[in-house]
Amino acid sequence: MGCAEHDDDRTHRQRQHFGRPAGAADRPALPILGDDAAAKRAVTQFLDAIGWDAVDGGDLAESWRSQPDTPVYGTPYREGPADAPAIRALLDKAER
Repeated sequence: MGCAEHDDDRTHRQRQHFGRPAGAADRPALPILGDDAAAKRAVTQFLDAIGWDAVDGGDLAESWRSQPDTPVYGTPYREGPADAPAIRALLDKAER
């Protein structure tokens, strides 16, 4: 397999898992947290433009929910991207 074919194959595999149309059942999501509503809107718009949903996890005081050693930190992406309901559930499951 040449470089071009390898790149095409890799791109195809990435598109299968990342960046899905709005409303797709398998659309991936990421948590966003912050105190600046305008910044969160901008991030949400960017994620939407690249085919991801944003899950608003709250303000910075709640950011501990997405820190290392919490359920949402990396875990849902080991077997492929997680959707918005899964991300919300993992954020809600976090304990201090």
